[in-house]
Amino acid sequence: MTDNSGGSTADPRQYEYARAERGASGRPPERAVELHIRSETGVASGPIPQDALDAVDGFWLRLSRPADFSMLGRLGGLKWLVVQAPVAVDVGALAAALASTPVRSLRIEAPVADIAPLSALTSLSDLVLRNTLVTDLTPLAELSALGGVFVSGEPPADPAPPPRRPRLAPNRTEDVLAAFRATDDFAAKWAMLPRLIATRDRAAVEEAIRHQVDAPVTVRGLLLQDGRCDVPFAANPWNVRADAGLTAALDQVWRPLADLVPLFVATMHARTLGLALLADDDTGAMSLAYLTWGRDGDRGGGSVLPWHNVGRAVPLDDFAEARGDVYIQVIVGTAPSAADPAAEHPLLAGPVPGPVRDFWAVHHSLDNTTGGSIGGKLNGNTLDFVDGDWDTGVERTGGPPPDRFVHSVGNGDFEMYVLDLDVLDSAGSPTVACWHWKSWNTGEHMQFWDWLDTTAVKLVWF
Repeated sequence: MTDNSGGSTADPRQYEYARAERGASGRPPERAVELHIRSETGVASGPIPQDALDAVDGFWLRLSRPADFSMLGRLGGLKWLVVQAPVAVDVGALAAALASTPVRSLRIEAPVADIAPLSALTSLSDLVLRNTLVTDLTPLAELSALGGVFVSGEPPADPAPPPRRPRLAPNRTEDVLAAFRATDDFAAKWAMLPRLIATRDRAAVEEAIRHQVDAPVTVRGLLLQDGRCDVPFAANPWNVRADAGLTAALDQVWRPLADLVPLFVATMHARTLGLALLADDDTGAMSLAYLTWGRDGDRGGGSVLPWHNVGRAVPLDDFAEARGDVYIQVIVGTAPSAADPAAEHPLLAGPVPGPVRDFWAVHHSLDNTTGGSIGGKLNGNTLDFVDGDWDTGVERTGGPPPDRFVHSVGNGDFEMYVLDLDVLDSAGSPTVACWHWKSWNTGEHMQFWDWLDTTAVKLVWF
């Protein structure tokens, strides 16, 4: 228990998770629209009053799979909606639900091909279709209120590979490594990282990793794109074989989650140029370093969606002459950990949720050394974050009790992704809520696997 100046005491037993039945493992039934609406209304469970539904004027609906849109039809005050998805959405079902609302602005960021059902949205005044397959806008001709339409197409699924550049000669490898070691300028070192990785030299790659990893580490195995200059893995917690190549190793590590988070795993494959097995020089603890690539523009707000780089792997040798906005970042995955599914966690008044345990079985944590992170210990709640001051905690969450949110399953620049003990998924596990700790409010809720397959993709791989 935590005493605090507001006169309340932390007690996670009062929330739904403490008394929920534990469902089967795997991805629970889809509830994205309902959970987004619960986030907007603040009604954690049970029926949502109609006046609360009517007060919702708009929100972003981020999907990772086909959704049930029917609940949108109950939003009597809906003015705008953004639907973002890596897969085609059912435009007919979406339009049928929205037809009973006064929605005026609609934005669909998904590979949809048929917009004929949108002709039923007579109040629509503004339409944006991004990443679309639509080429015929005539179904919109009868929408007299429609004043503006913006359309941008979906990038090709499998673009032609860029022209190959010659790889570095051995003497150039020595030059690049010497130049990297000779400068103390952070920006200069950052700019040299792509060329350092492209040498495929073990010492050069180890130098690049140490530049981004705080702990002193030694490379105990190195697997690179195309298999040239590989260093076989030593015995490791992921059971990656000594004769494995890069793709086989990534498949081995992520096999337990591949069907649960296909976008996350596909992005990992597309972004990863190499995989290094690290041993901590002090403790001997092993971890995996994912050597990943990116471009500065990828981080630009919502302009680049998480699935834009799936299937767009770039040849490692091209980085020998990398210039401009191309960067290399190291993402460190710690060794797997286990949690007793029958043991009660004091912050949860229940066991560590099944989805979290399943993620920990691959990596206890996955940290982008220049960005966000996923996983790690569940070692506090929002009440602890504000040093036990209940009133301050309520202010920081935007209203809900601060002991309801357990920290954390992910971290970004100005947000933390917390477990909400009172809003559960269909299998009885806490959903993931976005806590904006700087702007003092709690945002959208998602089921853990849906969150990992959308929001978390950009936390670590971008």
